Amino acid sequence: MKDQKTPLLWVVVGAIALLNACSASVTYTKAVNDPPPSGPATTITLTPKSGRVAPGAGFSFAAIVQNAPDANSSYRLTVDEGLPGGTFDSYTGQYLAPWVPGTYHITATSSAVPSLTDHGTVTVMASGSLIGPSKVTLPANRAGHTATLLQDGRILIAGGSVPGYASYFNSTLFYDPAANGGFGSITPGPTMTQTRYRAASVRLKDGRVLICGGGDFATGATAEIFDPVTGLCTPTAGNMHFPRSGHEALLLDSGLVLIVDGYRTEWLEYFDPAQGKFFYGPMMPSARASMAVTKLKNGDVLLAGGYDGHFPILSETLIFSASNWTISPGPVLTAGREVGQATLLPDGRVLISGGYLGTDFQVETTATEIGTPDASGRIQSFAAGPNLDYGRGPYAVFTPLADGTFLVTGGGTNEYGARSETAIFNPATTTFSAGPRFALPRCLHSATVMPNGRVIVIGGYGSGYWMANTIEVYYP
Repeated sequence: MKDQKTPLLWVVVGAIALLNACSASVTYTKAVNDPPPSGPATTITLTPKSGRVAPGAGFSFAAIVQNAPDANSSYRLTVDEGLPGGTFDSYTGQYLAPWVPGTYHITATSSAVPSLTDHGTVTVMASGSLIGPSKVTLPANRAGHTATLLQDGRILIAGGSVPGYASYFNSTLFYDPAANGGFGSITPGPTMTQTRYRAASVRLKDGRVLICGGGDFATGATAEIFDPVTGLCTPTAGNMHFPRSGHEALLLDSGLVLIVDGYRTEWLEYFDPAQGKFFYGPMMPSARASMAVTKLKNGDVLLAGGYDGHFPILSETLIFSASNWTISPGPVLTAGREVGQATLLPDGRVLISGGYLGTDFQVETTATEIGTPDASGRIQSFAAGPNLDYGRGPYAVFTPLADGTFLVTGGGTNEYGARSETAIFNPATTTFSAGPRFALPRCLHSATVMPNGRVIVIGGYGSGYWMANTIEVYYP
């Protein structure tokens, strides 16, 4: 007599994050043609037994059915608390969390043996290094916008590009995370005087917002002021001296705004809010763009690397002195780098990361380096730092968190790709660790830390010419 084989019948629900309206239970069936088993009892196992998820986010449960009568391995997943505890998508079987934090109970029931069940829990929590969706979306997909936190807690979203980069926005939006009982709202803001893409914006000491540059040579020298008192955008008294896009606007301790980078130029300039005008600043040794720029702990500004139109990419750094308005050479980087990021750490060190090295604009680097300051806060030397989790080309964002760590989001990849993986950088241990994933990849997005410690991540492009209109929230 031949041995009779006992098949293993199983169904695993896919992990596709669909945030649609869902039914409160799901039956998901996989046809199996094996003959019905004999002997062993039917079992059902829910996996995992527990999970954590942000409000409104998705989470994947699966059930494994073994030794089912009539080869019926289908099952149902239900939430014991009903709709208030979340729903299951009727197609994918993914659990979609409610907006109210709490612990909810999941039951898996065998369709062949309805008395056979297994149980688990899911905890919906607005903390714990989780990412979840905002309940509101942008009225249109956009990337390359600016996002500025206003004194009243709203975020001013300005400009950006439509999908395909065919045109740029001159519109602004307000994102209010406290509206609608904490679910947030998006409302129209004032129309800007120009369309803007990859502009720079900064909140001035008096609460107004400077929005400058962005777009092409025709409009890239223009600038305007958003006044939260009047709710209007008005042109500055004069334009910048050079058109700029992808540049930096840094608020100095004096209240002046330093303008640096953008289209290749050797000139820095600054904006005086009292006069509403731009003035020439000091000159760099040569015209360059795509530097890594950050304000140092002593108030000076580090300008690192960049591209001057020739290979190899620059490895030199410059120091802008805010006290005497001069530029002097800084320490040399361990490798030439362009379109990288410079991040000031709490102890005064500077992390240089991302971008491209040497002569290769096709491979995003994982290498980082760390600049060490002297007692005055001036960076004295650079040494190799820890590697990033993934190569993150241009436009990754390092956002400081309340505990002294940094959330690393997005970043470009080849052929207009982007990263959905996040990372956490811990300056105390000088290490990177994996963070939660976005529902969508993002680059040229914005990431704004709020007074409650949450980070609001808005828009960006994902792959090719696709752009997002969604907002995701990081819960620390």
